[in-house]
Amino acid sequence: MRHRRTARFTAGLLTLVVAGCGGRRGEEVYRNEEHGLRLTPPPGWSRRVPCAGRGAERPLAAYRRLAADRPAWLEVSFRPAPPGPLAAWLAGRQTGDWKALSAAHDCACDGLPAARATWSGRRGRLALVREALVVRHGGRVYLVIATWPFADEEAAQQARAALASVTWDGQAQPAAR
Repeated sequence: MRHRRTARFTAGLLTLVVAGCGGRRGEEVYRNEEHGLRLTPPPGWSRRVPCAGRGAERPLAAYRRLAADRPAWLEVSFRPAPPGPLAAWLAGRQTGDWKALSAAHDCACDGLPAARATWSGRRGRLALVREALVVRHGGRVYLVIATWPFADEEAAQQARAALASVTWDGQAQPAAR
């Protein structure tokens, strides 16, 4: 009797584990109701708890592709808006050994003022690309920054699709804190 109960429990547990491991099919959409921000993260990348912000920057979301030989990540954060053109601010933001692949340039994102830039750099022996989208909205700037291995075209396409998917719900102004 006890053996049968254990077998049924184990079978039920295995069913739940197998069903849970598959996750949802298709792409989820990241939505932040407070800020009205939406984006479609790269397919197959795992949502993570974002790291603590630096200075005035506050993290909203983080995604990682968990492949030991091909790590990639996408981070979303916000901070008070800097004065002046976004492209100039973005160009001055990248420090260290990162080298510009495309100069920071002004653009628009969902009808809002924005800037984009791309850099190359290294993490240990791994050559990386970092692409940033910065959008001015409601007295803040929102940063969506993707990083992937230099020669990884699949990650580049996925990251750029995520950057291109950024929108705001009705362009509602974010609540003041």
